[in-house]
Amino acid sequence: MKTTLYIVKKDVFDPEKYYGCNGQEFIVIKSECELKPEKIYELIGKYTNYTFRVEAAEQKTDKKLEASVKQFLFFQPATVKEVVKAPLLIEMKELFNDAAVTLTKAVLELRTIKIRYDGDGDGISSGIILKKCLEKFAKDKKVPLLLRTQESYSAVYSEKDCEEDKGLAEGSLLVLLDHGANQESKENLCRSAKNFEIMVVDHHPPAIEPCIDHFVSPFQLKNPIEPSSYNTGLLAFEIARRICPELEPEFLRFCRYSMQTDTSSFRESTFFPEGVVIDYLAVSSIDPYSLEFYDKTLSDKHLVGELYREEKLKTQRALEKAIHKAKTYTGKYTLVTCDVTGIAKKNSYPSISKLHNALQFHFAEKGPTASLVYTGDSLSFRANRSAADLGFSAHFVIKALKETYGKSGFTGGGHDVASSSRFPKEYAKQIITTAINLVMQNGQCS
Repeated sequence: MKTTLYIVKKDVFDPEKYYGCNGQEFIVIKSECELKPEKIYELIGKYTNYTFRVEAAEQKTDKKLEASVKQFLFFQPATVKEVVKAPLLIEMKELFNDAAVTLTKAVLELRTIKIRYDGDGDGISSGIILKKCLEKFAKDKKVPLLLRTQESYSAVYSEKDCEEDKGLAEGSLLVLLDHGANQESKENLCRSAKNFEIMVVDHHPPAIEPCIDHFVSPFQLKNPIEPSSYNTGLLAFEIARRICPELEPEFLRFCRYSMQTDTSSFRESTFFPEGVVIDYLAVSSIDPYSLEFYDKTLSDKHLVGELYREEKLKTQRALEKAIHKAKTYTGKYTLVTCDVTGIAKKNSYPSISKLHNALQFHFAEKGPTASLVYTGDSLSFRANRSAADLGFSAHFVIKALKETYGKSGFTGGGHDVASSSRFPKEYAKQIITTAINLVMQNGQCS
């Protein structure tokens, strides 16, 4: 049989495999004779196992087919109405549109897309949103989707991550969700940027001049107000609904979970146990679960209820122990410090982060409160908005500690009201003492 096709791309790994388009769908081609991308061929052959096997090929000119294919490959972001009332979203419109075009272009060009997401409620929710979105878009366009997803090991794009990603085809689109914009990631991200197109969707303070082609972040705006509340799940929601507006209610569901887990000031008053369950599963598992697993689990209301009750029991037990060990100091705001060594353990629930959130919430009910939680090799800060208004800044403390102990292996980052850091155990006493003193001086605590 005969067919006329526009050759879109040659397969990176198979020299005889091509992808063609007839203006309505993509077709896999196997041909021993070489075909040139962006050219039109009249092909003689037969279909076998969803593949057109070429016996003869002749290059042709077909303006009508060329115009049809270009229209098929064209994408225009959908116009959307305000759903989440957060003022900076309007100012970020072009960032969302650019991300939507970049993602769909990669799909239609049959490039590999790899999504790396942080392993917490915000990162996982945003990963699910974009995965669902790209799968729907590819299905509607009848395009083979070359998508890979992976939970990241930490908030830093590390040398290990960079080495793993070397296995991707050159020119792939690498998408980092809820991590990777920070200074600690810059060196390795710049290495990967030599081979891949880089997109980062994140709400954490970025490095100076990061190697990012498409950076969706409130920090792209001048002097953004409450940037930490524009969490990654919210940003992913804004991107996805411009690609597949018909799935907006589904995207919004996971957006709401992410806003709750990241305590965004734009979150709804309605409580979603699913948000707690995502974090519970993420922390409790030694090996990361897949995005499909989270999606399926969160669709089972009975299972969500059981897991939520299990989580609350474990958190309450750990919180009681932490409250007993906590020390409080009073000043412009209340400072709470607590050594949670032995209470929060690696690969068990609650994590240091989740226990710290619960401890902060417990004490913050009484007024402006900042808290500092530590172990033998980690340190984290939390504060409510009223403490921040009185001068507390975790970003300032982390910066000061980096200047003093950066060469000793101290690393960290985050927001003004929520941040974390790590350091070698031999410097624990010095670093923890310095951190407490810095906060006490700032808050005039005693």
